[in-house]
Amino acid sequence: MNGFQLGFEPERRRPLRVLAILLAAFALRGQTPHGEIRVQIKDPSGAIMAASGELESLPLGVQRSFQTNAQGSYTLGNLPYGHYRLEISAPGFATQSVWIDVHSQIPVARTITPALGPETSKVDVVPRRRVPEPTFRLTKSRRRFRPRPRPISKIAAHSNWAIS
Repeated sequence: MNGFQLGFEPERRRPLRVLAILLAAFALRGQTPHGEIRVQIKDPSGAIMAASGELESLPLGVQRSFQTNAQGSYTLGNLPYGHYRLEISAPGFATQSVWIDVHSQIPVARTITPALGPETSKVDVVPRRRVPEPTFRLTKSRRRFRPRPRPISKIAAHSNWAIS
């Protein structure tokens, strides 16, 4: 009689099959699922732009800094499944943060458009020539001096006023 008909394997093959099953289970246990995030950066007009960024997941202990290429893209690979915060910054643009979930081996693609940042500038005003002092005239009541620029010809036309 054949051992397969009774549901038993020959004794010499059984240890090899048990060992193969244990090795396969051990190999599968050591593999953790990983995914990737593909980032594309564009400015508000839709043109590609270079930027720097940081990917972070505190519970998973992942923290990566990166710089996009000339096409404004970057691929963050070999990421354990989880919840990530992606922060993008570029000169002249506001820093932007987005949350991304990685739950499969299918790459997660995100196009990020940072908003324009506040523009700052500094202007120094320097006079080109000395500003003339205002001319003074004495009022008829002689109570006080009032600064009023007047041409000399108009002041001299009034004979009862004194020029000082």
